[in-house]
Amino acid sequence: MNKNIMETERLFLRRFAMDDLDDLHQILGNEKVMEFSLTGAKSLEQTKKFLKKVLENQQVKNDNLGFFAIISKNHKKLIGYLGLISQNVDNVDRIELTYRLNPQYWGQGFVPETTKAVTKYAKSLGIPEIISIIEAENKNSIRVAEKLGMTIEKETTFESIPVIIYKINLRLR
Repeated sequence: MNKNIMETERLFLRRFAMDDLDDLHQILGNEKVMEFSLTGAKSLEQTKKFLKKVLENQQVKNDNLGFFAIISKNHKKLIGYLGLISQNVDNVDRIELTYRLNPQYWGQGFVPETTKAVTKYAKSLGIPEIISIIEAENKNSIRVAEKLGMTIEKETTFESIPVIIYKINLRLR
């Protein structure tokens, strides 16, 4: 089993393993979950490629960033993932907080719980700020960003899609 990187009251966050493929595909293959993604819902083969790339990056980079599996302590299974990943927005490299959660667990406060833990983790790594790249129609993600204390930095385009950049300054926390 992978070593837990973070822990909250109800969840563990850890690095991914190939054994996570089926649970991850329940998330990435879901049209509702992937409505505001660049790629849309993924096939099992696409999910497998994504997971292999995540695993390769974990081994190569080993920089405390990347994607983390969200494991329910109660259900003992992967219910989502969260990432601190490097993104280039308007020709500036930034650290983005991104996440996906199995809809079975929506509305139970898991995303705010994990994002708060990851924000503390990012601050402990010396990351000065994190952003979220959110489409204006994605009201759920906007609510999560606001609960986390993020504010609108600007409107821009990312991968040819109009988005709002939300930001939180970790130096002030």
